[in-house]
Amino acid sequence: MGIRAGAAINIYRKANWCYRHKLGLLAKMLYYINIILFNCVIPPEVVLCDNVRVTHSVGIVIHQWSVIHSNVVIGHNVSLVNDKIEVGEGTFLGTGCVIIGPCQIGSNCKIGANTVVNFDVPDNSTVVGVKGHIVKKKHLEEENES
Repeated sequence: MGIRAGAAINIYRKANWCYRHKLGLLAKMLYYINIILFNCVIPPEVVLCDNVRVTHSVGIVIHQWSVIHSNVVIGHNVSLVNDKIEVGEGTFLGTGCVIIGPCQIGSNCKIGANTVVNFDVPDNSTVVGVKGHIVKKKHLEEENES
């Protein structure tokens, strides 16, 4: 019997529920269980909206004041460091990417594997590279075609 890919998120959700209901000790225990089992640092204070998925529950580090909106897919070994990082709806965070805040990642973006992002990313963009750069903006390409 294996551990499901979203197990770290499930443990986080229980810790977040405990945190919101003033059960701080239980929230902290679940937080440390996540660290021990999955090497995931997802504090109970993080705001994860509905349907956030992870490809593998290993090595994820999320800063405690981050906000991740609905339908986001997170690869393994993803790091969201420093405060005030906001990830928009429908975004894909590739394996090993690092987002250094404060910054906002727009909706429906794709952040490539091992990409380092330290700037705001507009909606519908694709960012790649060790020093991340935008390679595609859907809305600009569609306007140019018309």
